[in-house]
Amino acid sequence: MLGPVLVDGVEVAAPRQRALLAMLVFDAGRIVGHDQLIGGLYADPPAGAANALQSQVSRLRRAVPGLVIEHHPAGYRLVAGPSEVDHLHCAELLAAGRAAQALALWRGPALADVDAPFVQVARQNLTEVLIGCTVSGGSTAQLRDLLAQHPLREDLRAALMRSLHRDGRQGEALEVFAQGRELLAGELGVDPSPALAAAHLEVLRAQAPHRGVPAQPSRPRPCCTRVARPRRTATSRSTRCAC
Repeated sequence: MLGPVLVDGVEVAAPRQRALLAMLVFDAGRIVGHDQLIGGLYADPPAGAANALQSQVSRLRRAVPGLVIEHHPAGYRLVAGPSEVDHLHCAELLAAGRAAQALALWRGPALADVDAPFVQVARQNLTEVLIGCTVSGGSTAQLRDLLAQHPLREDLRAALMRSLHRDGRQGEALEVFAQGRELLAGELGVDPSPALAAAHLEVLRAQAPHRGVPAQPSRPRPCCTRVARPRRTATSRSTRCAC
């Protein structure tokens, strides 16, 4: 799902079966209704669509031995756990704060080799997962590449600014903000969000000259210390310099 649709590294050759597999994998472990599957596979469902769906399921089972697809009165269910399905495993890693590992599961654009009516919505949902991974664990280059694809995403822009700031590239970070502010005003007629403005302020504060605490003037050290010493033969005291 996080790239071309593969099963154990093997591609499903037939486009319709590949799309059917993608739909079942997207909702792995849950029953996907007959009508949902038919609507997701066919822009214009054929006569006898239910039989056509059953035929596609049978062909998919033969094409991928070991794939467990259960039939239920309400639809079909792919039997697979989160650790066996890349997009579910990715979501688990991201929720556990392991964004860099989650990002490493991506092999390209989501559902890269699937063309079916359901793909647009599924791809949008998976892209949100990719953005979350990249914001939390992406490199400067990964953030820049993804922002180029989604230039109005302020979370990506703020993350890129902070990444550039950490690299000591404050000037580039400020330029990224300026470009975003101009784009938001021109495309949407809005100002930067508080989150993006906060990232901008962080960079500005880092660029400001450091104002240290002025050194306190040193006090002159006395040349000697007066210590009272008793006389050996008298009861009165006198002072003598101990330096």
